[in-house]
Amino acid sequence: MKPSEFLEQFSSHDSIQRLMELMGKGSCRIQLRGMIGSIRPIGLASVFSRSGGVHIATLTDREAAAYFYNDLESVLGEKGLNFEKKKVLFFP
Repeated sequence: MKPSEFLEQFSSHDSIQRLMELMGKGSCRIQLRGMIGSIRPIGLASVFSRSGGVHIATLTDREAAAYFYNDLESVLGEKGLNFEKKKVLFFP
């Protein structure tokens, strides 16, 4: 299964639909809880890929942010791309 197909299936989940609804109301701050492991970047990747715009994810420390970035980069198919073509960036 391609990452884009996986994200498409994941985006039909009720929680992701609710998150998309909240984000559709304009600029907002959302805190996600109860998500562990790679489900956080996968969930947000499905939202990011469908909603457009600029999104910022902040994590508790540099190590957590690096893992999150790596997962996002993998799921969105950006591993190995030139910097100019990337949509996911890491600001330590």
